[in-house]
Amino acid sequence: MHVIELTRYPVKSLIGETASSFNVGRTGIVGDRAYALQDVETGVIVAAKNPRKWARLLTMTARYLEEPSLHDDTMPPVEITLPDGSTVRSDRDVDQTLSTFLGRQVRLLDQMPDDARYEFIRTTYARTDDGTFLEREAEAAEDIDMAKHRRLNFVDFSPMHVLSTASLRGLAQLRGNEGGIEPHRYRSNVLVEIEGAELAEQDWVGSDVTMGDVTVSVDLPTPRCIMTTLQHGPLPLDRGQLRAINRHNTLDVPPYGRLGCLGIYVTPRDEGAVSLGDPVSVVHRSEAVADRDGVGRG
Repeated sequence: MHVIELTRYPVKSLIGETASSFNVGRTGIVGDRAYALQDVETGVIVAAKNPRKWARLLTMTARYLEEPSLHDDTMPPVEITLPDGSTVRSDRDVDQTLSTFLGRQVRLLDQMPDDARYEFIRTTYARTDDGTFLEREAEAAEDIDMAKHRRLNFVDFSPMHVLSTASLRGLAQLRGNEGGIEPHRYRSNVLVEIEGAELAEQDWVGSDVTMGDVTVSVDLPTPRCIMTTLQHGPLPLDRGQLRAINRHNTLDVPPYGRLGCLGIYVTPRDEGAVSLGDPVSVVHRSEAVADRDGVGRG
């Protein structure tokens, strides 16, 4: 197993940037989701998880104009590219430009407000007693308190998201091989090459994983939402992938309930760098404790 792609998302819900190596701190890849837009009228943190308002976020791309520092919470400016190819810097009239493009008044933030909240659309689904899968068309908007997590960036759950090529191939099989599976739709930070076609990394929950200089703890499977179905830059609308996930891979994700999942959320245990080609290894925590205690694998 080894790392084949690294992606950072400077602005929440915008398309991100790839690189051959990224520094990783306790809050994840340095600079990831360090910026976000806020709806001036409602005060909520803007996210494409409410596509009726914010689907157009995924048509814009963000990149840093200089590399953020591992030990400096002040982020350098970002450049945002709109679908027509025009650009705007985060330190130059960005709020007006993005408000005009999105059709709502927004402001760009680089600090989590004390009263931060965000909203998303949850598509509900269920199985009947005979096992038949039913997708309900009704969608409910939910308002989530972000500030209670007291994070330094605008991630929703854990600091980093890891996905494997084996899971993407497994999803393609679950769909009956209806078209290819594009990893960028799932917005992972680290894409790991694993042989085979199975939902592999979700079995790592409760383990530690090393990637380059960094060890991460695997927190939970990644719940998937309507955001994965949306147009992502040149990628078209595709609801079939989310249907396949909900139909074939619903998992218990305490305390959130039973959800369709693909990939894993992880938390760094130390600082370091992750680079393309780095080997990836999984260590069960009981084994790691045994090693530290000087017993176990002789």
